[in-house]
Amino acid sequence: MEVLLRWLLPSKGLIPPSTFIPIAEKSSMFNQLGFWIVAEAFKQLKKWQDCFDLSENYVSINLSAIQLESEKINQHILISAENLKINPKNIGFEITESSIMTHLDLSKKLFKNLHQYGFKLLIDDFGTGFSSFARLKELDITTLKIDKSFIDDIGKNKMGERIIKSIIVLAKALGLSTVAEGVEIGRAHV
Repeated sequence: MEVLLRWLLPSKGLIPPSTFIPIAEKSSMFNQLGFWIVAEAFKQLKKWQDCFDLSENYVSINLSAIQLESEKINQHILISAENLKINPKNIGFEITESSIMTHLDLSKKLFKNLHQYGFKLLIDDFGTGFSSFARLKELDITTLKIDKSFIDDIGKNKMGERIIKSIIVLAKALGLSTVAEGVEIGRAHV
């Protein structure tokens, strides 16, 4: 499961994050929004944990490059999880490949700390940014999330399919799991 933020305006309906997040990132309130998203996701997960066995599932939350720059994000995550008695293995944090590579030292520090507590750590949009296989060994990641652009081309682009297979093989060799982003249409084969 993944937390996907939408803004509901009564006059316009649901506003996608691609419309309002860039504006929010330019404001001084973006970190507060990020803290609120984490807190709300944790509250929802707690409700689900109280009703269902989630031992094999997790909720994934996106972190932005701006949040990486906040020294308080790590503390906020740990305190929120502890207060709600959230099992860290039921939470994953996604950071885009380009954000990680742009803020490598901050990413390494955050990932190392969160990994120690058992949180899942995902590289989002893997294969589209500044891929550096040398850097993979420096990060305490658990999962590579294959970008939707590759998934959309399945059945249409053989090279894209080979890239997907290669990412999966790479992840397995590194002891990581993979997630395919944007799988929205199922096909039944009889």
